[in-house]
Amino acid sequence: DFNNIHFVGAIPNTAVPSLLSMLSVCYVGLKTMPMNCYGISSNKIYEYMHAAKPIIGCYQIGYDPVTEANCGFVSKPGDIDALEASIRLLIKDKDLAKTMGQNAKLYFDKYHDFKSVRKKLMNEVFI
Repeated sequence: DFNNIHFVGAIPNTAVPSLLSMLSVCYVGLKTMPMNCYGISSNKIYEYMHAAKPIIGCYQIGYDPVTEANCGFVSKPGDIDALEASIRLLIKDKDLAKTMGQNAKLYFDKYHDFKSVRKKLMNEVFI
């Protein structure tokens, strides 16, 4: 049923954009840890957002950019049924997957692009 799911090991940073361009959906899984109650700083999430990919996450955190951006589905670690349902829905509903990918890119550009971060930093720290 899931013939097109591939797990990729470490790749060079320079190959990330090329690899992401070939993917339909991206996954992030994290252990539940006390330090994540305030949010996470997973570069993978922001790379996926920048590439306009819908995201499936399995983690439990305080601030969740995927949920905030409405760019994917997040479930608790170990909830295999929710993970499977998310994969099946995004395979079945290509329009939803496309919309979530667009939401990801819009959110990234608004809040995490270097220009946006620089402007916020300048306004909050130096002005």
